[in-house]
Amino acid sequence: MIPATSAALRGALRSTRCLRLAQPDCLSWSSDSASSRFSTAASAEPKRWVRAPSALEKASLPLVTPGHALGVLQLHGAGGENIRRADFCELCNSSRPGKIKDARVIAKGLRKFKEGNDFILHTDGARAAMTGMMRSMLPNYKVVYGKLRVDAALFVAGQFLDEKTGLYYAVEIDLIDDVLGELHKGLLEMKEKELLVPVKAANDDGDDADGEVEDDGVSKNAMRVTEDIIKLLVKRRCYPENQMKKRASRKYLTLIQVTDGPMPTTMKLASEISLMLAGPSATRERILDPYKTAWWTRGLDNGIYGKVEKAEAELVMEAAKIAAAEKEKESEDDEEVTDETASDESDVDK
Repeated sequence: MIPATSAALRGALRSTRCLRLAQPDCLSWSSDSASSRFSTAASAEPKRWVRAPSALEKASLPLVTPGHALGVLQLHGAGGENIRRADFCELCNSSRPGKIKDARVIAKGLRKFKEGNDFILHTDGARAAMTGMMRSMLPNYKVVYGKLRVDAALFVAGQFLDEKTGLYYAVEIDLIDDVLGELHKGLLEMKEKELLVPVKAANDDGDDADGEVEDDGVSKNAMRVTEDIIKLLVKRRCYPENQMKKRASRKYLTLIQVTDGPMPTTMKLASEISLMLAGPSATRERILDPYKTAWWTRGLDNGIYGKVEKAEAELVMEAAKIAAAEKEKESEDDEEVTDETASDESDVDK
């Protein structure tokens, strides 16, 4: 059986060979066609990839403002399409100076895109958003009043602290330093004009820790925002995904773009704001201790602790002066009382 099969195969191969020899032009592969198929001329002209126009390019708006751009991108995203990073950056870069509405539109866009379009904010988009909101929140005046500067910094910082905007995952430290710098500058301007009321730093017993007067609202919000920023940056640097469950950790790692914590410049600005508003004891407790207890820190600059210690010494000296003045006043009152009683006794004897 096997020899017969092999003989049949040999016969088939022989017939195929004879057929090739009989018709070489039809069955052979010509060298011209092979050279044309694998020639260098064909490979020298690769197929060019043409980028499809984005949603804003298709719309071709005569005037691009954050409101118009947000409307176009919302209609584009409603059809299930993803929002391009370039379109979002263009939305943020179109914000106009002094237009508070533009800053609010950018914040609204951050929430909407993260909520419904699986939009992942990258560092370039976060930088454009923070810069655009600060540009629109600051008034377009020759001289900016301190209260308006403080309000602008508090608004931008509030968007960073809001997890629904996604800025926490992509904002770099230099942008946080810029926001805290604007806040510090505005508070200094208010202090120079005697419009800043320090925060009332109270103990658990309700006593005044640093002897400051009651807060007027702006100082309280500024202190709260500064404290929350430091705590959130420390949390971001400590790799919180290690403490999360598997699904939450996977989602967090998908969104996170920057894992930097507070830098020495950040701590310096935050401590100066806290010293101005709440005193040295609150600065140690709310600003310096969360940073100092983190496992990744290498200590703080001695200049920061030096300022806190200097402020504590000034408070002690001021309290000693007040106590001495009160004691002297009490002694003077006692002398007056003794003089009056002595004069009354002399009058009775007469």
